[in-house]
Amino acid sequence: MRDLCADPEDAAVIKAILLLANSFGLDVVAEGMEHEDQETILREFGCPHGQGYLYARPMRAGDLLAALDGEASAGGEHDLSPAVMRMRS
Repeated sequence: MRDLCADPEDAAVIKAILLLANSFGLDVVAEGMEHEDQETILREFGCPHGQGYLYARPMRAGDLLAALDGEASAGGEHDLSPAVMRMRS
């Protein structure tokens, strides 16, 4: 994933994995998304799901539940609104 944008061979391997998974009807979640260009390429390859620092930093389970319930203040340490908006588009 790290060299997806810079290394055509890495991109080819990832694209092949996605095609294979799709042919078996499997959903794929790309792990380790850190940059918008990675997200763009993966969506072009047919992978609409991802996780990583692009969306949110690691957090305790209680903090995640509070953020998902909207209890975390907007713009706070665990504000997930940008991540949620990205995933919906």
